[in-house]
Amino acid sequence: MLCLTLCIANNDLVIDEKSYGQEMNFLAHPYEKWYNHSSTGGVYMENIKDLISWLLTSEDIDPADSGSIHFELPKYEISPNRFLEFAEIDLKDDSVKGKVNTVSNLKRALDCQLDMFFETLNLKKIFDKYNLKFEKKTIFLADVGMFPNQSINKLNKIRNKMEHHYETPAMEDLNVYYELVQNMLEIVDLNLQLMSMGEIGVVVKKQGKEFYFSSNYNLERSEIVFEVEVYASGDKKSIKVALEKIEDYNDYIKAFCLFRYMIRFSNVFDVEYFIQQLQTLNSDKS
Repeated sequence: MLCLTLCIANNDLVIDEKSYGQEMNFLAHPYEKWYNHSSTGGVYMENIKDLISWLLTSEDIDPADSGSIHFELPKYEISPNRFLEFAEIDLKDDSVKGKVNTVSNLKRALDCQLDMFFETLNLKKIFDKYNLKFEKKTIFLADVGMFPNQSINKLNKIRNKMEHHYETPAMEDLNVYYELVQNMLEIVDLNLQLMSMGEIGVVVKKQGKEFYFSSNYNLERSEIVFEVEVYASGDKKSIKVALEKIEDYNDYIKAFCLFRYMIRFSNVFDVEYFIQQLQTLNSDKS
């Protein structure tokens, strides 16, 4: 049986044939590495960081095609937007009871939306397993670029103030809290819609050669899948990055960002901005 080892050499992919097994993946897992062989003079592509570096050596990147991913949203008896409606009604009541009810319904709206997002992507299990609460979930959304860090910090500060201090919330704080929650619900919904078209392919050009590079999301395994195909030979190799334990977090964030960047690129075809995003990812040493 034939095993093909994928390396980076002279800004190109080098295929080295070794008799071993038919299929291997260069995952972000220690037991599935693609090692460099001295005969190739290349550097092995081991993980998501190496993949990003490989993309940055491209001479050109062109959009190719896209497909859809079927996300099945969990069905809750009361939806996040329904809780938001309750909060809007309570916000008109400037009594202490009305203000407290506003905080309560905004909290439910946000908790419900976050649970829906992570459950849809089959990630809720990992947050539940490690007992990662609200603040960690919002940090994840900031880390993958869905929200600015400043907005997340402001949200958490207001939320903690309102929920952990036995004080009547100020109307000004309530209005800010409401707007932040409303924006978060809308942005999460929008991102799920965009990610549903997340099977994206591009053509990567290097030194006169072309490679098909694609990204996808495996819902069953809650992993992000990247595949490189050498057009000339048809050889295919893949990187799969899953969030199975805390130690996977940094690589998973990079993979999730790249997955989102691919979706944006397929819509706006802005190569310069795509490369700029990759450079930002590559400069993160985590």
